[in-house]
Amino acid sequence: MSVCCGAARRFATFPIWSLDKTYKIPTAAQWSFQIQQQLRENAVMTVGYVGNSNYHQSEGVNINTVNPNDTQTRLGVCGATCGFTGTPLNANLYRPYQGWAAIAPMELGANSNYNSLQVAVRTTAWKSLVLNSNYTWSHAFDIIDGEIFSNINNPFNARWDYGPAGFDRRHISVTSFIYKFPALRDSNQWAKQVLGGWELSGIALFESGTPISIAAGPDVLGLGGTTGNRANVVAPITYPKTRLQWFSTASFQKPGPLQWGTAARNDVVTPGRNNWNMALFKAFQIKENLRFEFRAETFNTFNHTQLNGLQATVTSGNFGQLTGSNSPRIMQLGAKLLF
Repeated sequence: MSVCCGAARRFATFPIWSLDKTYKIPTAAQWSFQIQQQLRENAVMTVGYVGNSNYHQSEGVNINTVNPNDTQTRLGVCGATCGFTGTPLNANLYRPYQGWAAIAPMELGANSNYNSLQVAVRTTAWKSLVLNSNYTWSHAFDIIDGEIFSNINNPFNARWDYGPAGFDRRHISVTSFIYKFPALRDSNQWAKQVLGGWELSGIALFESGTPISIAAGPDVLGLGGTTGNRANVVAPITYPKTRLQWFSTASFQKPGPLQWGTAARNDVVTPGRNNWNMALFKAFQIKENLRFEFRAETFNTFNHTQLNGLQATVTSGNFGQLTGSNSPRIMQLGAKLLF
């Protein structure tokens, strides 16, 4: 008996995964439509629609939770978070397969879709400027972002998790350029060598933030864990966009005992980004077989403060605050001698 019970305790935190015996082949359908127009002899614009749909994608569904209809047991399992002041019950003693924690067969019922408008402008040798600019408006939906064997939050209703994908960015604009400064034709040889022939290059990124779910805090579901719950949404979400309150925290509340939250998945958008990386380059031809190159580079050139680290748990003391930031400006110099 001691061996049996020891094994049960050991296996209680050991998850089991398996494949769906009615395995369906994951399927993806992709489509696109583009129109290209020459604006002038050295400039082209492309406008297109790009989309895809994916079917029979993997999702783990835990089949070893506490019985959802057993209210008294569930109240005991969630313990103090449900207002029960005694010792919480050991959920592993009340699961359908006792002695085990999560048992999550990989099912192939998840799906996702992506739709986007993509605009690109490309110019070459336009008054010493080479320019590539791209803008994408897109929207991606899915049930689960993770890789194979990631579990859905609600094992009784997979569609509860259907919403904007965690990697969804509604707007992305990327522009890269190279500008060659004109040569100093009427200057002396020294001025031409030192002041002429410089190249300025850069990449400018503008993007909206990714979405995030508002977590419910301590588990009040009483299902023994391996689930994920969200807060209740009680008012429309607004965005003061300050460091101490990025969004309206009063729009959310902790759900009651044994309740699933009403907030949608990924219904709050985190801060976006505005970032410039630039470089200044010059090649000095000293002799026919001797060349010196100099480069100065900056990252986050204008030193914009880019806040991140949004706290998204409704019971957290810093709920709704931005507690981090991206890297400040970085500068570096480089030199190369070729002979």
